[in-house]
Amino acid sequence: MIAPCDYIEVGSGRRGNSHVIYSDDAGATWKLGGVVPTVAGVNPNESTVAELPGGKLLLNMRVGANENLRMSSVSNDGGLTWGVPYNETQLVDPVCQGSLLSTTIGGTFRLFFSNPAAVTRTNMTVKMSTDNGVKWDKKNVVFEGPAGYSDLVQLSDTHVGLLYEAGVAKYTNGIAFKAVAIANIK
Repeated sequence: MIAPCDYIEVGSGRRGNSHVIYSDDAGATWKLGGVVPTVAGVNPNESTVAELPGGKLLLNMRVGANENLRMSSVSNDGGLTWGVPYNETQLVDPVCQGSLLSTTIGGTFRLFFSNPAAVTRTNMTVKMSTDNGVKWDKKNVVFEGPAGYSDLVQLSDTHVGLLYEAGVAKYTNGIAFKAVAIANIK
């Protein structure tokens, strides 16, 4: 089991970063995993994690002061260490939490991602990648209005579930749930 985390150092500078905690005994005990390496002037924080084929882990992070782009980092050792983070140029983000979901449907690996896909907290979107997150060329705009944090879950071989903050005036007006047909993510 693995849980994505972030932390903030106290004291001068208040720098934060992303990391994971993990359990190899079904949650009886937990250990601190690796911290994502620092990139000059960029401090990723709230993160989401997914397992890729072959056991690699993909950690996707929100980042302040990064031209509204998210960053990702890959671990080849179960989250003990992480590669240098890179910009996700296809994942526009208003500095907001997002969600990753990895699944295999009909023998095909798919990676899903949700966030308010805009420079403001609007435009809640589910994206899909069939090449381990290299391309995010399939999408479904679920809600165009104010939207914030989200979480994805697989409902069946045909649908993913999306729980997200949404509202009419502000994204904090309420919580919404939508079953999203995978066939509509194109």
